[in-house]
Amino acid sequence: MKHSISTILLMLVLASLPLSACGSQTAAPSVSTPSGAFGMPIDENLDDVTVNVDGSEDCKPGSVRMIDQHVIADSSYALEEVAENPIGVERVHASLNMGVFTLKLRPLAGPECVDGGPASGTITVDFVAEYRADVDRSLDPVCVFRSRVDFSQFNIRSSPQPVDNYVLEKAKGKILAMLDARVAAQLNQLFFGTERDPNADVRCDWSELPG
Repeated sequence: MKHSISTILLMLVLASLPLSACGSQTAAPSVSTPSGAFGMPIDENLDDVTVNVDGSEDCKPGSVRMIDQHVIADSSYALEEVAENPIGVERVHASLNMGVFTLKLRPLAGPECVDGGPASGTITVDFVAEYRADVDRSLDPVCVFRSRVDFSQFNIRSSPQPVDNYVLEKAKGKILAMLDARVAAQLNQLFFGTERDPNADVRCDWSELPG
């Protein structure tokens, strides 16, 4: 079958159109990643948490409750596009400087973890850290599904008593969870211009981001 030159040109134009123009596929809307660093000063109280010596459910001797926890730090974050991430998934990178974490420890007793004595004096920890997380900007409310925090410094400045390493590791986990919540709230405002639902889960199908 012979075609006129105008017919051939029309066929070439139609072939070059995206599928969405032909009605068989709807293209996702184009979204841009905000550039630059955004301030995120940290000044947060953390919930009390029980720390058992070996991670068991029973309060063995040495188990404590971390109370009066407070975190302050100078912090800023930026959004990065990572090649291996799916389209729409943003990498958040935050730097925390001059961080100070304070807490008290209350000894626990018995299998039900009842208070076993007066709380310690204030323990002060200085820290510097880098935080990274992956979020899907298409989800409202925003939630974090991978994250990690790496401390280049996490040193006890002052303490009225020895502090076991398992307490410090629990503290690092609490700081990571706090950062996830702060980032989710910040990005919900940035992406959608609305306050994040405080009752919504901060983490969705969460796992630790590989180092």
